[in-house]
Amino acid sequence: MKDLEQDIRSCGLRVTKQRIAVYDWLRRHPVHPTADRIWSALLPDYPDLSLTTVYNTVNVLAAHGLIRTLNIRSEEQRFDGNPADHGHFSCRGCGAVLDFDIDVPRIASMLPQGCTAEKCDVFVTGLCTACAE
Repeated sequence: MKDLEQDIRSCGLRVTKQRIAVYDWLRRHPVHPTADRIWSALLPDYPDLSLTTVYNTVNVLAAHGLIRTLNIRSEEQRFDGNPADHGHFSCRGCGAVLDFDIDVPRIASMLPQGCTAEKCDVFVTGLCTACAE
């Protein structure tokens, strides 16, 4: 818990129980949830937590680079507790979003001459193993 608090403080943010709860849940559950799913998961332990607070919290954490915002599907926004560059596979069958490693230097070397990569988002859509069977 101290590491989470330190991460939040190091960004110049005030540590609140809501920020800790949302950030901790995202770090421990790599399921790429929507804000609604985070809120539903935290509600039993934080009955006074509002959905608006969850939205505000994920937006602040993402703006400070502590989490990633995923816009894989136009109809929903998801969040990832792992802010490092990596790829996401979206199953069009079951809707799961899975992480995979990417070669960031190789991708950066493919950019047009003079361009500099600052962030790398790779999204692949298809069928996961279970749905392909």
